[in-house]
Amino acid sequence: MSLAAGTRLGPYEILASLGAGGMGEVYRARDSRLRRDVAIKVLPRAFSADVDRLHRFEQEARAAAALNHPNILAVYDIGTAADAPFIVSELLEGATLRERLNTGALAVRKASEYASQIVRGLAAAHEKGITHRDLKPENVFVTTDNRVKILDFGLAKLTPEEPALEAMTALPSASRTQPGVLLGTVGYMAPEQIRGLAVDHRADLFAFGAVLYELLSGVRAFRRETATETMTAILNEDPPQLLSAKPTIPPALVRIVDRCLEKRPSARFQTSSDLAFALDAASDASGAAPVVARRSKPYRAWLGWGVAALLLLTLAPFAYRHLNDLPAAARPMRFQIPPTVELSESGVVSLSPDGRQLAFVGIGSDGIARLWIRAMDSLNVRPLPGSETAIGPPFFWSPDGRFIAFDAGGKLKKVDVSGGPPQILCDLPSVAVGGSWNRDGDIIVGQAPGGLLRVRDTGGAATPLTALDVSRKEEYHLLPSFLPDGRHFVYLRVSPRTPEASGTYVGTLDAKPEEQSTRRLMPYEVGLAYGPPNDSGPGHLLFVRQGTIMAQPFDATRLALAGDPAVVAGRVGSFRDGAFFAISANDVLVYRTADTDFQITWFDRQGGVAGRVSEPGRFRSVALSSDGARAIASRANPEDTAKADLWLLDLSRNSGSTRLTTGSGIAEFPVWSPDGKRIAFTLNNNTVYQMLASGEGEPEKVQQSISSAGLIQTSGWSPDGRFLLYTVFDSATKNRDIWVLPPTGIPVPFVRTEFDEEQARFSPDGRWIAYASNKSGAFEIYARAFTTDLSGGSAGTGASVLVSHGGGTAPRWRGNGNELFYLASDGKMMAVQVTTSQEFRAATPTPLFQTPAGAMVGDVTADGERFLLVTPVGSSASAPFTVVLNWTAGLKK
Repeated sequence: MSLAAGTRLGPYEILASLGAGGMGEVYRARDSRLRRDVAIKVLPRAFSADVDRLHRFEQEARAAAALNHPNILAVYDIGTAADAPFIVSELLEGATLRERLNTGALAVRKASEYASQIVRGLAAAHEKGITHRDLKPENVFVTTDNRVKILDFGLAKLTPEEPALEAMTALPSASRTQPGVLLGTVGYMAPEQIRGLAVDHRADLFAFGAVLYELLSGVRAFRRETATETMTAILNEDPPQLLSAKPTIPPALVRIVDRCLEKRPSARFQTSSDLAFALDAASDASGAAPVVARRSKPYRAWLGWGVAALLLLTLAPFAYRHLNDLPAAARPMRFQIPPTVELSESGVVSLSPDGRQLAFVGIGSDGIARLWIRAMDSLNVRPLPGSETAIGPPFFWSPDGRFIAFDAGGKLKKVDVSGGPPQILCDLPSVAVGGSWNRDGDIIVGQAPGGLLRVRDTGGAATPLTALDVSRKEEYHLLPSFLPDGRHFVYLRVSPRTPEASGTYVGTLDAKPEEQSTRRLMPYEVGLAYGPPNDSGPGHLLFVRQGTIMAQPFDATRLALAGDPAVVAGRVGSFRDGAFFAISANDVLVYRTADTDFQITWFDRQGGVAGRVSEPGRFRSVALSSDGARAIASRANPEDTAKADLWLLDLSRNSGSTRLTTGSGIAEFPVWSPDGKRIAFTLNNNTVYQMLASGEGEPEKVQQSISSAGLIQTSGWSPDGRFLLYTVFDSATKNRDIWVLPPTGIPVPFVRTEFDEEQARFSPDGRWIAYASNKSGAFEIYARAFTTDLSGGSAGTGASVLVSHGGGTAPRWRGNGNELFYLASDGKMMAVQVTTSQEFRAATPTPLFQTPAGAMVGDVTADGERFLLVTPVGSSASAPFTVVLNWTAGLKK
């Protein structure tokens, strides 16, 4: 049926027709509730009696709604009006790939960009057990800002074995596709589809290969006069060679297409993730080539490096490409390069041994933090596929610069920076904090808490290399750096309760853990790293002292300090024990200035600033008392950013702040008791304490981490004050889980899975807990019922209900429990109307306002009208990297 403008389907008013296809007609409509335009696909009434077509239409809605990914069309609602089923989705502005291809092939760079986005969308679907089965240019949409969206999951096959989708796949078996039934679009169907065999996700990879072939060449891979001839060609023939059609196509892309179009599924890429790795590597190579070509002949611009920052940025790639061809400069040369993506809170960077590649943790457009690589002879950055779980900065390079090692949530992994999936090296009992890799294949890793570990770069069980000295109350051994002989190393021993024992020490691979030297070289300093000598002089121990990089001469032969420390650079950022700088073996230094100070600020529901609560400072978090009259904030010590204390703020009189803790560690994640008399918080990431809000008395230890990995974080208190919520890194699941501490003092889990769960908050009536989980691939907000009956071994009961759409963190409840707020992945503060009487139900999220870049959610007032945020003051997480060539020359003045 055709719907006229003005027709209403429930709350949706039809505005205009957008087109029609085999699975229905699409309209532009207005959602009267949320006051936004949407797209509505309506199944023609004549088709609604077709059981199979109706089933496939419903399956499209279920499949798409199960996916939350920026490269997949978002589905908002499903309904029926006048016997006509319909799906409501986001409204897109742009054109399909088919429309883009009407003018011919795309440029290689553009085709690669679109292909990468398609693969990311497929990967998200495949991880959920969903196979599209009808991928083609008509089902790929490119928005006006060049974002790719995969459309039409009407033929999607939901794999029954996926637990998260069991409810969706519980359909009558007769309605499911059986072998011998042909579905798909001729020209893009895999051979097994044409034969009517059962298919899996590898059929999508074949279709992707056909689409990419067409993007690069402008012609269809298996185009024939009839459908029968086309199917025969897919079964028996190879498409024409791509390089014959366009010789400029990079061979790496040609190989990817050829492998996708293999006749046998076992000969193709076996997962979309593997395909993504190969595609990212090929795309990076093709993207960098034009830059190199434009700068291949000699320049005389070296004489003008100091003339202008813009000139330095332009010539930076050239400088690095010819770094080893030039004589050593008489003085350091500096220039800045932008990160181009938002940097993570940790801010740590890592430089390859030859100084040609920079690695850092950045947050892409999908809101996911991962490792990014910047080649110094390129103006581009690229994500490192498979590094999304990198949680333990600093990460570190292999001596040949081929691999990066990182903590992937309980496992040490290495990944080839040129492409390929990460490889597991060993299990990690604690969070890795720094590491080093020698030329003999030995890797050493720091831990928090714990001593150093040793493992071979080929993998195997990690063995202790150092042992904590209990007599000196040591808790961490961190940031090891191999010395030139590959046997000795420097590292930090940290004793938060006896800071006089903390400092830099020398260890050796040849000593037993309990026999390592206990002679301290120098006191504790943030960001310890070893810089090898570049001439006959000594090497240096580099560290950050009160925001300044210092270089302490160190004789690696005598294992002794060899002079006074010298200033290298000022206003350098740090995060806990790490600092925002990196050095290479050939005299290159990269650093970032301190990210920024933060300020605690009130915002109203429209995003207007409603008042400032604090002066600028290194604030980390803030929590509001139940009466809204006071706040408790965690603030880094300005003299030593590796430590943080709790400060009490009187909001009723705006009378400033009072320091509550004066310890030598990190006090953070404060939460108020319901009566406002006590505060629970985490100290040094591994112990929960509580104290009186008045500041009287000493903090009382409440709970030690159940895991040797520590990482315990308080997050909420039940309304009756009997139960305390916290997140802990669980050695069993190798992930962060949510636990509850009851009055008995014996903790029980609330949510404990193979995914990360955190940031839990009780509802005002205490019956529900909202929390964040990454089980869908990105963090989303969920709600689950809480039970005080702990006899079953869990404080959670029933299924979790998805609240957010498109990513979410930091859930906060309104005082009456009828509204939930959270921070979307794009930085928007979102509001969701919820019902919690008999069962939990959540309406469609509504955006309230855009938060400032880099802002952290603190709390919300009981009436839901004002939001307490920790907002950056001054520079943001986009602060540039400063590169210093021949940095040691500046020490010889």
